[in-house]
Amino acid sequence: MNTQGTIKTNEIAETANKLNCFAFKCTTLDGKNVKGSVSKKDFEKNLNELLKTIKGSNAELFLIEFSSNGTSKAAKNCYHLIKDATPGLAAAAPVNYNYQALEPARSLGEAVKDARELAEMKSENKRLQEEITRLKLEAEETDDEAEEKANAALALAEKPADKITGYLKEILPSFLPLAEKYLDIRAMQAQTAANALNRPAQPAPGRAPMRHPFRPLPNISDNAKIQSYFNFVEKLPEHLFNREVAYLQANAPGLAQAVIEKFTEENLNEDENE
Repeated sequence: MNTQGTIKTNEIAETANKLNCFAFKCTTLDGKNVKGSVSKKDFEKNLNELLKTIKGSNAELFLIEFSSNGTSKAAKNCYHLIKDATPGLAAAAPVNYNYQALEPARSLGEAVKDARELAEMKSENKRLQEEITRLKLEAEETDDEAEEKANAALALAEKPADKITGYLKEILPSFLPLAEKYLDIRAMQAQTAANALNRPAQPAPGRAPMRHPFRPLPNISDNAKIQSYFNFVEKLPEHLFNREVAYLQANAPGLAQAVIEKFTEENLNEDENE
């Protein structure tokens, strides 16, 4: 769905007056209905109910459509609606803000490619973990066999001198290959464990690591900083974009939802227009 910009909850009444459209419909980003109004007469009442509903919601971003009479044939004016930190009632004094629609981010195809690569990385990590477990078991078995051979060698001290030569000829051909195999398995185990580690690259000597320009994260109600942050995220390479989304999901779920849903919706619109 194409939008004409972004507004806050305390700007709904002002926007309706500018458009002269007092019928509205508010939904979540996944299309679930939140509240609506079909006439100017009930506008203020329904708007106050909408603000109360949004205040109690965990979501931070919504869609709102304005129309002249609320019918399906009426022209729609759609905006992204950001939850204000302290949404008031419809009678609150309007505040003017200038918003710009977010620029399209990556294409849907690129997002699918990223998801596929992530799944492959997880599968490879699981395979490496299983390989490490297998090598540990083999090493334990080899340790048991080596201990058994060592005990047998100690027993030579108790054998008569004339039997030692014959006993060595019996055990040495099997003991030496076993020792070589044990050392090979130990080397493979160390190499596989090293390859399985996922460590970030260390900065070059004498060079300080770069500081993230948006740490701490901006407040979602600060529109200027949010817009700057979206522009910054949109320009990130794919692997850094995925890392940033993972950070948001762990530290700011509301902002993560806004980034994912907004960029995905813009990409879908771009693909449909092509």
